[in-house]
Amino acid sequence: MGRYSSVQAYSDQQNARTTSYEQEKGNASNSVKTEKVHNPYGSTAGAGSGEFHIYRHARAREQQRLNALDEVEQEQHDEQEFQGKIQGWKSEEEKHLEKKRKKRARGKASKVRKKNLSLSGVAVGSGSDSENDAEEDEFEYTPVNAKHDDNETKE
Repeated sequence: MGRYSSVQAYSDQQNARTTSYEQEKGNASNSVKTEKVHNPYGSTAGAGSGEFHIYRHARAREQQRLNALDEVEQEQHDEQEFQGKIQGWKSEEEKHLEKKRKKRARGKASKVRKKNLSLSGVAVGSGSDSENDAEEDEFEYTPVNAKHDDNETKE
C-alpha cells in the first residue's frame, strides 16, 4: 500500500468523490469511470479564444428564454385584464337592458289597463289633464294695464 490510503477526484460541479487507493491503481475489479462534464463554462482562467463566443451564445439563449417567459406572462396578464373589462361591460349592459325591459313592461301594462278601463265604461284620461282644465276655468286673467285704465276713467 502506498503513502496515501485514499484519493479524491474532482469534477467541474465541485462535488468531491473519494475513492480507495486500490481502485485508483487498478488493483480492484471496479475501476474509476470518467464522467462527462455537462457545463464546460467554469473558470475563465486559461480559456481559449473561442470560449468567449460560446459563453456569449449561451448567454444570448438564456436571455431569449427569459424574455419569452416574460412575454408569455405579460400576455396572460393582459388577457386576464381584458376579460375582466369585458365582464364589467357585459354586467353594465345587462343592467341597462334590464332597466329598459322593465320600462317597456310598465308601458305595456299601462296600455292594457287603459284598454280594460275604457271597455268597462270608465272615462280614460290622465288625471293631470282634467285637473288643468278645472284650474283654467276658475282662473280669470285680468291685465295689469286694464286696472290702471279703469281707475283713470272712474275719476
